[in-house]
Amino acid sequence: MPRLLQLRNKGRQVDQINGINGVAVGGTASVNMPTNQRYHRLTFYCTDGGVAVAAANVITHVRLLVGGVVIRDIDTVDIMKLCNLNGYIPRLGELPIFFTEPFLTGGQINEPSDVTSWDMWGQTTFQVQLTISGGATTPAVTGWMEFDFAENLDSDGPNANRILQIVSQKAFSYPTAAAQNTITTQPINFPIRRILMKVAAGTITQIQAKQDGNIIANFQTLEQMKQCYRQYGFRFQQEDFIQFQNATGPAPLAVYPTLETPSYFSGALIFDVDARLWKDLKVAQNLILYITTSDATTLTLIQESVPNAYAS
Repeated sequence: MPRLLQLRNKGRQVDQINGINGVAVGGTASVNMPTNQRYHRLTFYCTDGGVAVAAANVITHVRLLVGGVVIRDIDTVDIMKLCNLNGYIPRLGELPIFFTEPFLTGGQINEPSDVTSWDMWGQTTFQVQLTISGGATTPAVTGWMEFDFAENLDSDGPNANRILQIVSQKAFSYPTAAAQNTITTQPINFPIRRILMKVAAGTITQIQAKQDGNIIANFQTLEQMKQCYRQYGFRFQQEDFIQFQNATGPAPLAVYPTLETPSYFSGALIFDVDARLWKDLKVAQNLILYITTSDATTLTLIQESVPNAYAS
């Protein structure tokens, strides 16, 4: 018989996420992911009573830790908003966690499409923690992962250096007055990719940002902000997906029952609008945000940073 040659697959692979432990009402489930491979996506599938339900009805919060360091710490509803911002509406029960972001692969002209992948070679641990809703009845969580065995290196030679352009995601909340609010405590130790905004009540009406004394964004109305980022394909309302109406007049469209109901951020500051990470905002001394809200409410800022390492 001819000898069969075993070839190493250099493309991406999809496999099940095994060992998800602790899926119980009001508890914290966790899974220890394999290291020494490179991750592009994780996707969890949520059911309650054996039926697919909105992911946030089963998993309310997600934390990703590498070597014990928290890299992402974000609510499920905000993960969904991030998907919708980038033009993706998940299927019902689907909780996608993107590292190599599929909606950016066409925009990164001078950077590889997998520049934001999570290269785990040499890392001691990679753990996912999922907070299970106290309102669930009989929750269940399964999942799959997309990965390969490549490394993010700057060359092929023996002196190659590892390049980590991972995106961290963390939320910060502030009480606001129904007026202009000044925020000076956002972290500036790493380059800032994006700051996404939501309010518990009312709306955001104005956004201004100063970096080391320089005005880097100045939206006098929410409409200006939407115009600015919509031109790059970011979405802040259903009409950004469906841009036509019936001849008889506008009417909200119902979402297919197989899809998650879309939700959107109230405002944003997006620095890598064309998906080039080197345009991320770098701050030497101070970052001041002036955000005007219509109501006295809670403002939450979801900040995406690029620490160039698995660092908090």
